[in-house]
Amino acid sequence: AEDLFGLKSPSGAKIDGVDMTALDLKWHLRSWTALIFIWFLVQLVLSACIGWLAFVVKVAFLVNMIFHNETSTQDFVWYTLVYLNQMIDVVNVRSLLIKRIQTFAFGGSDARRSVEEEYLLQMYLAILQKQIWTCQQIRWWQKLAIMCQFDDVDLQELMLEEDPIVKGSILLSVKQHMARTESRPGCISAVVNTCAGARPKTAGD
Repeated sequence: AEDLFGLKSPSGAKIDGVDMTALDLKWHLRSWTALIFIWFLVQLVLSACIGWLAFVVKVAFLVNMIFHNETSTQDFVWYTLVYLNQMIDVVNVRSLLIKRIQTFAFGGSDARRSVEEEYLLQMYLAILQKQIWTCQQIRWWQKLAIMCQFDDVDLQELMLEEDPIVKGSILLSVKQHMARTESRPGCISAVVNTCAGARPKTAGD
């Protein structure tokens, strides 16, 4: 096998012009990867602790305001609304919507992204980021704003391509059909009656 690939020793072998001496330094990569993983775990634990402490402090502060007789109604309503707003923001809805669009586009019919599909998704996002950061028509702060405000709507607009003429003709046909059958969006009985060939009942019937 060594003669077949021309690999005699790690220190002096080359395969298709690739210097195989880099394999002697693979422990550097593994050590750096382990350090990055440990640092990520430390950040994760610290973030969880800080978030839990902040939650406990806010709950204790709100409870103190509820049972404190000198608290005005205006202050109580204001702090309650602020607390509810922060509780709603605990779940990153935008991130969930982006993942839903990504799964719809790359996950296939099983709605699960395999390793290969995840690789394609990461390549698509990498190319997208490269196109944004190498664009010369916008400034750097505009590029940063685009990356920070990127959401599921932007991703859908980039992934889907439609012909406005064809779409307009289809929507016009659907509108005419809805006018003939007196159907409305979300009316299940009207859709069922239309598919069955019967005229849907209206309020005057």
